[in-house]
Amino acid sequence: RSVSVAQRELLARIDTSDLEFLPQLAEKVQVREAALISTCNRFEVIAVAEQGDSLSHVSRRIVDFLRARVGSELLPEHFYQLLE
Repeated sequence: RSVSVAQRELLARIDTSDLEFLPQLAEKVQVREAALISTCNRFEVIAVAEQGDSLSHVSRRIVDFLRARVGSELLPEHFYQLLE
């Protein structure tokens, strides 16, 4: 609901079946653990960050990683963020 259909289509093109995708995500985004849910209308990244990392900092790194994959103008404010 927070990104356009065009942006969702770009995210859907990311080859998440590549076995290196999640390890690369975790390494580049600097999180301890990462999981991904990708369906036709949903793209979720679930990450476990270090305790001192702010939500906005981790979110920005995730969006930067995804932007590098799709070459678009994705912005952190296009995504829902949940801190638990």
